[in-house]
Amino acid sequence: MQYTLEEGQAYICFISWMLLRLERTKDSTIESISGSKYPYLSICPFINMDLKSTAQSAMLSRPKILMLHGHAQSGHMLQCKTEYLKPRVTDTILNALHQDPSSDPADMVEFYYPSGRWPAKRDQLPGESNHLWAWGQADNPDDYACGLEQSVNDTFRYLERNGPFLGIIGFSMGAAMGAIIASLLEKRHSIGDFKFDTDHPPLKFVVAVCGFTFGDPIYNDLYSPKIETPIFLAIASIDTMIAESASLRLRDSSTNTAVYIFQGAHYVPRDELLLEALVHFIEDVFSIKEDHEGDWEDYEDY
Repeated sequence: MQYTLEEGQAYICFISWMLLRLERTKDSTIESISGSKYPYLSICPFINMDLKSTAQSAMLSRPKILMLHGHAQSGHMLQCKTEYLKPRVTDTILNALHQDPSSDPADMVEFYYPSGRWPAKRDQLPGESNHLWAWGQADNPDDYACGLEQSVNDTFRYLERNGPFLGIIGFSMGAAMGAIIASLLEKRHSIGDFKFDTDHPPLKFVVAVCGFTFGDPIYNDLYSPKIETPIFLAIASIDTMIAESASLRLRDSSTNTAVYIFQGAHYVPRDELLLEALVHFIEDVFSIKEDHEGDWEDYEDY
């Protein structure tokens, strides 16, 4: 297997990180905004988001988050997997928007969990349902994903009906979808069969757990110019479903990416470290955290 120079360096960094974990018995790490203790970790600067934009006032007055599930899952399944993070995300967003989290925050930030339009089983019969859905059909991230364009177009209509949305939190293919939607909302025009037809403003952020970009050349224009929407990319250290190179492509397709590496496989991690990292990310997106005390600390599970 051949690597580019950049991928080779990333691989060496990953091995170095694993050795450091064994030495320090750490369970997770996060890239530092600046002055990193670990030179093999770096991050692009975040955009300074303008919260006073009139066009986005509705987005900020009633915050909504779109939650996109992974392949062969459903909105309900993702809701069960991510219920634990909603209180912290809600409090952080409300603080960022200078709203009172004590005023029944569950009703002040809304989370939407749509399901994909395609059956996950390619041979599923008409009328048959096993409640497992897909955004597109592909054997791996490097392939063309049949049906992906229609899913993105459907999601734009969903944004129009239920939005505006502040950001997207996605898992696996849902994370890849989130990056595509963020890109199109920035570029404001159709790309190939991805039809841009919405007045929805650009997103404030995307959270991509086990996220990736699609590698087929037909998707290249989705990632060029690079995505400017801030992206929080959580990468599993032993992900057997999504190749590390596919996740690194997402990092490299964005100008504003925070990378969090967790020890585990292809799933949504349930740990305090992820929540702490996500809180820092959201604070940075809204430019409300003026001082990181030099570095973000290495976190430990207790």
